[in-house]
Amino acid sequence: MSDIDAMALAKNYLRVVEQAGIEVERAYLFGSFAKGKTWEGSDVDVCIISPQFGVNYFEEKSRLNKLALKIDSRIEPVLFNPSDFGNKYDPLVAEIKRFGIQI
Repeated sequence: MSDIDAMALAKNYLRVVEQAGIEVERAYLFGSFAKGKTWEGSDVDVCIISPQFGVNYFEEKSRLNKLALKIDSRIEPVLFNPSDFGNKYDPLVAEIKRFGIQI
């Protein structure tokens, strides 16, 4: 899968997420596709930032996973609420901010 295909999958996924009533403040493609270091089994890491997240992580993550399966099983959603995404001490946040591509 090329970077263009990963970005197209991510954009389609975001449409499904928004159609499900989830407000997306920002979203990023990150991980191997953002770095250009993919291999055959690479997943498509998508970070979604929403003010609706942060109430029940497991329920929210489960919902995003189910929505991802409607597009492609390789999509791996990662979710943050805006305040958590502002945490400069979180290594995953730092990775996404440094290498992620805004969708």
